[in-house]
Amino acid sequence: MFDKLFDWMKKNEPSKEAPPETAELTPEAKQALIKNWYATLGVPEGSDLGTCRRAWKQLLAKYHKDLISEDDDAQQEASRMTQRINEAYRGLQDELF
Repeated sequence: MFDKLFDWMKKNEPSKEAPPETAELTPEAKQALIKNWYATLGVPEGSDLGTCRRAWKQLLAKYHKDLISEDDDAQQEASRMTQRINEAYRGLQDELF
């Protein structure tokens, strides 16, 4: 039983790379990163934090591991999407708050 849990933990371990700090980026790179975050959440650029939060919650519910099939590839893709969605929301939260 614990073997499955440990295998799942290894597969879904977060990446060791820290997300780029926006203060260390050039203004053009920072704008491109912010644009990518809005696109990841599927909201128009310049949306307020409330809109971003609603989109974040909806996407997390869509890619929740309990709603994804038992297929390992599908679960890994959902895990990657969840990480991207969380990174985008945290980045926008830092920028907008």
